[in-house]
Amino acid sequence: MDGKFYASGFGEYSVFLGEKGERKDYPLQLTAGYNGFTDVRKNSYRFIFGTPKGTNNPVYVDIDNIQSTLDNSINNDKLFYKEDSDAYAYLSNIYQFVNAGYLNFDYKPNDSWDILVGGRLEKRYENNPLQ
Repeated sequence: MDGKFYASGFGEYSVFLGEKGERKDYPLQLTAGYNGFTDVRKNSYRFIFGTPKGTNNPVYVDIDNIQSTLDNSINNDKLFYKEDSDAYAYLSNIYQFVNAGYLNFDYKPNDSWDILVGGRLEKRYENNPLQ
């Protein structure tokens, strides 16, 4: 993968409400924010797939010993590898753009308690030819 472009941004605005008095913090705080990034990458990988030979030769993979399972399946003629990339179109660009907004409400009834309520919404845009 070759990273062509990456950028991120973050912004936050807080409003402090109520009387601070002798306390270390304001009793109410409302915070709104934005967080986002964009990422563009160039992919030049070719993909090789392990394919079972025939429908009556299933290959069961031992997840604790993957390599020996693959080696035995190839040696016993149950599995073969083939390169499945398009000879001319194996290059691709992957584009991702994520925007997120959030809102938090912080209520401090005293110096011992801190009650937080908030939410975050996120929207992502992708152009990934590999999915």
